Amino acid sequence: MTAGDTADSRCSTPSNSAFDDSTTGGGRRPRGRRQPKRKRSRGLGRQRPNFDYQYTCHVQEDHNKQLFSLQINPYVEQLGKIVFAAAGSNRITVYEATNGDDGGDINLLQVYADPDEDEIFYTVAWSYDKENGRPLLAAAGHRGIVRVIPLAEHYHSRNITGHGQAINELKFIPNEPNMLVSASKDHSVRLWNIKTGVCVAIFGGAEGHRDEVLSVDLTFDGDKMITSGMDHSLMIWRLDKDYIEDAIAASYKFCASRSRRAFPTVCEHFPDWTTRNVHRNYIDCVLWFGRMVLSKSTENNIILWQPGKIGSEEKEINRNDDCSIVRKFGLQGCDIWFVKFTFEYNRKLLAVGNKVGKVFVWDLDVPHPGKAPKLVLSHAKCTKAIRQIAMSRNGSVMLYSCDDGSIWRWDQVNVN
Repeated sequence: MTAGDTADSRCSTPSNSAFDDSTTGGGRRPRGRRQPKRKRSRGLGRQRPNFDYQYTCHVQEDHNKQLFSLQINPYVEQLGKIVFAAAGSNRITVYEATNGDDGGDINLLQVYADPDEDEIFYTVAWSYDKENGRPLLAAAGHRGIVRVIPLAEHYHSRNITGHGQAINELKFIPNEPNMLVSASKDHSVRLWNIKTGVCVAIFGGAEGHRDEVLSVDLTFDGDKMITSGMDHSLMIWRLDKDYIEDAIAASYKFCASRSRRAFPTVCEHFPDWTTRNVHRNYIDCVLWFGRMVLSKSTENNIILWQPGKIGSEEKEINRNDDCSIVRKFGLQGCDIWFVKFTFEYNRKLLAVGNKVGKVFVWDLDVPHPGKAPKLVLSHAKCTKAIRQIAMSRNGSVMLYSCDDGSIWRWDQVNVN
């Protein structure tokens, strides 16, 4: 593991932050009759955000391979530390983003190397042990095996198997540190109890996804889950049903060594709501935005939408209802898949990278999402695809990982 020499990892090369006030995506204008110019109403134009980002440093992992996932530990961040894990090749590497007299830095803390050299980790997720409060890391990828790693013990404590193919994303249910959700290439999403190793529920089958499931997200209270995949579908599944909650409770009491029967895993074949009308290609990232949803495909935009009609109550949304598009956030050079966008904790900043090392940041703390100003960040030495971005709790630190095994840090600065 190398951090590069001082000249390489500091501001010796030009970096740039530009304000983009364009209102459309990165595609070409359609041919045909010239469109008349529209007059701008006074006071409705985009304003530059009152913050900016500046390049701080970067490190280079010595395998020089793709880093597919980067996640900040949200539990120790509340204590003032920014500890994060990066996943690529057969390694999980844990770092700390520190601040010193000489400025910010990225320090190596720990490395976990999988015993199988053919493993490729695609995703990591943070949790903690409810008994002692120590951090746990779940990781999975090409082999379809979930590794649960207690970092204080320096070994993986449990291997969770069940998926037939690769695992593309892991998420823990908020306020349930033992409940892990996995999205897989085998067309299914599974809910696991990492404490007992039990598969609590399988979401898929008759009316589930017809191709790889690429992304999954859960609401803050953990009552709903949304999934997306290669079949262009977005599906919402409710987790607050009585039989699923009963299965979660039963999973804590189940002991495989003492039981003659397998755990009665719930098989949920029918999503509570689904649509294929938002995107026309692979949907590789989806996140809740309150009652609305943000999702991204390979079509050079992120789309903000809502199930059902805008303004309708949640109980009024039927399974066969369509969706309402609210806003499209235009991108450039983001027509490859497995590129994830992110928020900071309060959902006021939205950030995503592209295939040539640029980062797009929107300030969502505006009265109308259509007027959200956009920053474009770039560095002369960052030219590879950015797979994952992570932001600190207040958005002051931004970290992202690239296809060449590098990890970059930018820090927020005020412009007022």
